[in-house]
Amino acid sequence: MINETELIRKMLLFSRKARAGIAGSGPAAGDPCKKAHELGRKLQQPALSEPLLSREHLLVIIREYPQGIRQKAVAEKAGVNQSSASELISKLAEAGYIRREPDPDDKRATLIFLTEKGKERALQVQEERKSLYGGIFDALSEKEKQTLSDLLDKLLKKRA
Repeated sequence: MINETELIRKMLLFSRKARAGIAGSGPAAGDPCKKAHELGRKLQQPALSEPLLSREHLLVIIREYPQGIRQKAVAEKAGVNQSSASELISKLAEAGYIRREPDPDDKRATLIFLTEKGKERALQVQEERKSLYGGIFDALSEKEKQTLSDLLDKLLKKRA
């Protein structure tokens, strides 16, 4: 069964990367995003109008790994650079939402875990997202949701 929250995350990530590419490259000849770029100019909207990354988003990602997750993997899952993830993870640790422990398999690495406070907030965030996005994919079958997920993965790889 496809996780609808994950589909939303992929769609937002693709949108962010597509807009960043548009803003960074301009409407070059043969650019498949030329029309979108021109439309954005007409509307005078900034390339990145909403932030994809938030501390709460990281909590949801970390919640998926009760055995712990490395900071680099969190950054990759969130689709951001490691310095952005590092800053947010530090703030989460200061606020008592996560804890860091040495990786028993690699003493140079650190694993990140949710505290009880972090687990509670991550669950709240997931519930808030469900109510916000609830039903958005109701018109799709499980097979269609899987196809959408696969296509988004393919598009995200191409934009990487």
